[in-house]
Amino acid sequence: MSTNPTVGFSNIATSYKNGIATCSFTRAIKMPSVTNYFDASQSYYILTAIGPLQSGQIRKHSYRQSSTTMYTFKNGATTPGPTTPASTNQNSFKISWFNSNNSTFFIISPSLGSTRNKRQTGSPNYIAFGFSTDQRMGNDDVTVCQLNPNGSVNLYHYYNDGKYYPSLISSTDPAIGYSNITTNVINGIPSCSFTRAKTLPNSNSQYFDINNQYYILTASGSVSSSGNLFI
Repeated sequence: MSTNPTVGFSNIATSYKNGIATCSFTRAIKMPSVTNYFDASQSYYILTAIGPLQSGQIRKHSYRQSSTTMYTFKNGATTPGPTTPASTNQNSFKISWFNSNNSTFFIISPSLGSTRNKRQTGSPNYIAFGFSTDQRMGNDDVTVCQLNPNGSVNLYHYYNDGKYYPSLISSTDPAIGYSNITTNVINGIPSCSFTRAKTLPNSNSQYFDINNQYYILTASGSVSSSGNLFI
């Protein structure tokens, strides 16, 4: 096993834009002297993943996908990994999403350098987005990424029937329809990623079917010492 972390790679170029890292490189087809270096002239399935870093170390992925066919790199080809993300920037934070057949992977996180919704007192914060059939708050499916007074971060799934405090879609499952949840705090602002089922069997009308089209509403604010949102 080589001690070179980029063994077999050359012409490496990297960039970081809108919160997304991009890398390009040339890979040697095979290196017989290096253990566990796969011969890329053979055919393989391609596995892809997205996940967090902690202290520079890769942690368990929060989203993964595999190709449905095998590929060889004798000729040029392109296969989608987790789909090239769609995103929307909302000044203090951004929302990105990666679509797959029955679910969508979302990332809601601060924009680069943002401290806009961090109060000088250090009060906890939330960032949220909702799906709406119009461009006004009310009758919306809402996701809240919430930084609590104790420093923990939770993800909640609400239904907002007006302009005031929303109610959980499920009182027994505060993040109903969500899985693979990871949370973080960046510059004092919460960040959440999760996989959302597009639909739920026997779900009520408050759980929106995201196979349909919606406006995206966004909001950010503070949280009381008891953990309640200030709307």
